[in-house]
Amino acid sequence: MAVEHEHKIVLRNADELHASLLAHNKAFLFLIEQFYLDEHARYRRIVNFPRSARAKVDMYTFTYKRLIGDRLLEEEKETTKADFDLARTAAVSSLVKHRFKFAGHKRNHYWDVDFLLTGRPEEGGKVYFGMAEIETPEGAEWMMLPFLEPYVELVVPREHSRMFTNAKLTDQAYAARVLGEYRALTRAD
Repeated sequence: MAVEHEHKIVLRNADELHASLLAHNKAFLFLIEQFYLDEHARYRRIVNFPRSARAKVDMYTFTYKRLIGDRLLEEEKETTKADFDLARTAAVSSLVKHRFKFAGHKRNHYWDVDFLLTGRPEEGGKVYFGMAEIETPEGAEWMMLPFLEPYVELVVPREHSRMFTNAKLTDQAYAARVLGEYRALTRAD
């Protein structure tokens, strides 16, 4: 069973950070198109821009995620373009994002810094939400990437992480109001 422990950080001034990373860190850039069949089943097309030769490399994945108690079960496997295209016909929501990957302070800890886009970049898609995430073993210590510190809007408490899932953030109106909803909820606690 693949159980993950995610630490989510909502970013402020995400468009500014995105522009900076695009200018200086393209070697770590991925373009991801993903869609959901329901709240648990996700398909992705991941376009990797490798350092050598700058050739695009496409990969397709299927992921099943489900919260069981307070633990997140995640199973992922590679799939084919044909399966991706077929499943897309039944999608209930979708998004496009840029992802930058960075090593964390411990071995096998990697950061994903994601920028959700209003559409494909080549079609003028703009950043509408930014979030960083690191997955660690249960109880493991982690440290913020220093360059992210000025952009931290919120370190999402684990008990509220479901408010900030990509499945929910596919809705741009929800993404625009989720911080306010979170703050109202935590003031009421």
